[in-house]
Amino acid sequence: MKSTILTFGFPVPLTSKTLVSVQKYIHPQLDTEHTQQEFQKKLALYAVDFYLQ
Repeated sequence: MKSTILTFGFPVPLTSKTLVSVQKYIHPQLDTEHTQQEFQKKLALYAVDFYLQ
């Protein structure tokens, strides 16, 4: 069965400043999976913000 979800991509510049900015909003937790999810969410928000500008 083929997926009917269309995917697309666009380049987003990730500088060390961006990574530090994203990391400062992540509160280290004992659950590393949760921390990784939060990090990915923040990067996704950054990508959307970059795309909309």
